[in-house]
Amino acid sequence: MSQPIPHNSIRPLTVGERVQILPKWQDAGDSDFVRIVIEAPADSPRVLIQTKIPGMAIQPTETIEASQLERVIDLGPYGDMPPEIVIGEHLGELPKELRLFLVEKFPSELMSTAQYTPEEADLCARLHPSIALMHAADTLTDGRIQQLAETHSFAVLLHASHRLAPVELLNLAATRPGECIIILERHPESLLRYSLRALHDGLNPNVAAALTSVSQPGG
Repeated sequence: MSQPIPHNSIRPLTVGERVQILPKWQDAGDSDFVRIVIEAPADSPRVLIQTKIPGMAIQPTETIEASQLERVIDLGPYGDMPPEIVIGEHLGELPKELRLFLVEKFPSELMSTAQYTPEEADLCARLHPSIALMHAADTLTDGRIQQLAETHSFAVLLHASHRLAPVELLNLAATRPGECIIILERHPESLLRYSLRALHDGLNPNVAAALTSVSQPGG
């Protein structure tokens, strides 16, 4: 089912949200005005937006593809602060929608605080898999880890090998031996070394050789 999902997001727009038209779709002067979503059907990729033009008795509206829009979030009392400061010092004070927006726009900064919720970690995994795996490998669901193993195998091997069942890790070592060897050589602190050692039998011969011979980066 189609949903009104804006640019660089996976969350549908809702009535009352502030948006702006992406630069490539803007006409002259479009960036000067605030736009508000006034209709957002759950089963349509299009929304009705209203442009707030000071002095006009009737504010103009138009229907537009949500993909041609991006969310604009009002940081309220934190509007004059850099987002990194807001995240680092005021994260616990922020409402849910603002926190989700920050996960989308500033994933590294928010996830590195370790103050994320499971919902925020999963949203990050859907939009920024490597960042989510780096900071929240133990928080993501088994299903999400398995999904990411298919699409982002290197990041899963590097950050979440301990979350894989033995048969899953064996399969990755067999199909992605080069990735395993690179991680063993360049990231000796990774848990992959211990996860592979726990397999004992059936390990790809090249990976097994690297596991035995490489104890530090470069050799």
